[in-house]
Amino acid sequence: MENNTEKQTIKNNNLDKENSILLNINNKNNTETSNLKNISYTSKLPIQNENKPKKRNHGLDLLRLLGSFMVITYHLMERSDCNFRIPLLTYKRYYSLIIFFWAHKCNVVFGILSGYVGLNSRHKIQPIILLMISTTIYSLIIQIYCMRKSKKKYNYSHYFFMFFPACTNKYWFYTSHIGLLFFTPYINLGIKNLNKIQSNKICVSMYILFSFIVSFFNSEVFGARNSVILFWLIVYYYYGAHIKCHGIFLEKYSKLKLFFIYVFCLLFNVFLIFLSDLNKIKGEDKYYSLYGFFLQTNPVLLICAFCELIFFKNLEINDFLGKIISKIAPSCFFIYILGFNPIASDYYRIYYINDQGYLRMLWTFIYKNILIASICLLIDFVRRFIFNILNISFVAEKIAQLFEYLIDKCFNNENNEISSVK
Repeated sequence: MENNTEKQTIKNNNLDKENSILLNINNKNNTETSNLKNISYTSKLPIQNENKPKKRNHGLDLLRLLGSFMVITYHLMERSDCNFRIPLLTYKRYYSLIIFFWAHKCNVVFGILSGYVGLNSRHKIQPIILLMISTTIYSLIIQIYCMRKSKKKYNYSHYFFMFFPACTNKYWFYTSHIGLLFFTPYINLGIKNLNKIQSNKICVSMYILFSFIVSFFNSEVFGARNSVILFWLIVYYYYGAHIKCHGIFLEKYSKLKLFFIYVFCLLFNVFLIFLSDLNKIKGEDKYYSLYGFFLQTNPVLLICAFCELIFFKNLEINDFLGKIISKIAPSCFFIYILGFNPIASDYYRIYYINDQGYLRMLWTFIYKNILIASICLLIDFVRRFIFNILNISFVAEKIAQLFEYLIDKCFNNENNEISSVK
């Protein structure tokens, strides 16, 4: 009997232990499910925050404004033959080259900036139509005014340019920009589907093949020497979109280090031209020269543009100044359109600029920049005001809808024909 009671007590103890283990397991499962519910609930919070409008990066708007000043300075120096008529191996030549190279990378800055901003943007035809309407109106007004003031005779190409500025290469950046907008959805899709290592390989390959080799050997490799074509704008866009999607090694540096890297690269580019001038005086430029680093696509100026993008995207600007910059920034593109019309460009020539002193030359470029930019911004503010009254954006939207409808209808007809053949 005693043995039976002992066995019974042992069985009861085992059952109690099993029940306690089951209770513990159930409690753990309940806590895990509650935690999962909490996690799923908290995971919805970022999605709700994504729907809120993102804060505008005023530093990038400031870079756009600075890029428009680069455009003005570059065209002023080009129209005035600055630094090309200055004797070699003189201080003024290399002083003017510092200003020249600072301004010469304007297209690189705009291209990289458009890629950085445009990676996550929605692709619409309406902004393209609105840009084409605005540019055509500006082209008509400027051409008619200059033709009345000037005594020159104009041929049919000028009249064609008045009505169809996008179909000519006189505004090469505008024409290439229109072409780029049609390719941006596919470039964005490609970058997002590539991992960081694959995209890094593409960027390094483009940097070596199209920038370093062309500049270092001063040769026409891959037809990449011509920097004013759509091809280069697509390359710049890819660089900017890659930095946005995968980052770049320069992001680990502080603003002060980025500034020193920028200044070093700018001075190093001038030093390379100095070495080429020495070879030219010695008569050895027939064998080898570094004048390929005059190109805006050279690898040194590309690093300068990367530093500018990283510096300004991390720049903190107060809200009051940021609101002013954000209102001016949309008109930066039209500074190029208004300020450097092919016919009106003769009015921007600075005579005897090479005979001026160092400070006088710098001050001339500063006040010319401010003057031209202020006039262009004022004209574009009037244009934006008139467009808002006339609701031109609604007209552009209707044209875009018609264009999309025609494209969809064409492709639907083709698909129906293919299905009928099958």
